[in-house]
Amino acid sequence: MTCSWYTSRVTPPRVIHIAGGNLEGVYDPFALELKERLEKLPGQTVQVINTAGSEDNAELVGSGDAELGIIQTDSSTPPGVRVIAPLFPEPLHLLVRKGSGIRTVSDLAGKRVSLGPLESKSRKNACIVLEHYQVPLDSIVHTAQYFGLMAGDPKLDAAMFTTGLMNPTLKNLLLRGDLELVGFADAEGFAASHPWFTATTIPPGFYRGNSPVPAKPVQTVAVMALLVVQELFPVKIPHSVPDTFVFLTPLFFQ
Repeated sequence: MTCSWYTSRVTPPRVIHIAGGNLEGVYDPFALELKERLEKLPGQTVQVINTAGSEDNAELVGSGDAELGIIQTDSSTPPGVRVIAPLFPEPLHLLVRKGSGIRTVSDLAGKRVSLGPLESKSRKNACIVLEHYQVPLDSIVHTAQYFGLMAGDPKLDAAMFTTGLMNPTLKNLLLRGDLELVGFADAEGFAASHPWFTATTIPPGFYRGNSPVPAKPVQTVAVMALLVVQELFPVKIPHSVPDTFVFLTPLFFQ
């Protein structure tokens, strides 16, 4: 990004603001890594703004309150922003309590389920899944809790959310041993019906522990995290993805 300011002979702002995310998610640590890289350039200052996630980030960048932001793909690009680069996939996770009897999305009927904060992209994705599998929203006891609260709320049967595989809260929950991921048998069909999703598989043993977690492949769908800039910002975006992003992204799969 900063290299494009120099090659286009446009003076970069003295302070670059990056709309990141909440402290328990994936966007914030990625934004902090990006900040560290960009501040190696002479005289450059970078500030990371903590937000509730993708929706807030799109609004901050679109309004000009942030120069850069991280958002999720959607059926359409949010107004006022331009995509610079894809960053990493964010699979949709159905995390359930073992012994809850939940083996498919349809089994969520009558259960207490966290769908994520109101107006969040993650919640919207969950609602799309429920609609696809014809599970009425009023047939479940849905909450706006963050999925991490499954650790302390035994009455919460499941959580459906979209996040990167490297989310530390997700990893800690899965390594507890009392929770597991439930996949989608027809992930490719779902993705064909909703083209901003792609079918993906979480491989067994992705999370290091005493035994493979997950124990077997989990078929699901994913959206892509994107780095965006304000649409009218006076910057020429190069055709190739900046080396900074290519270098940073693998750090979140280690």
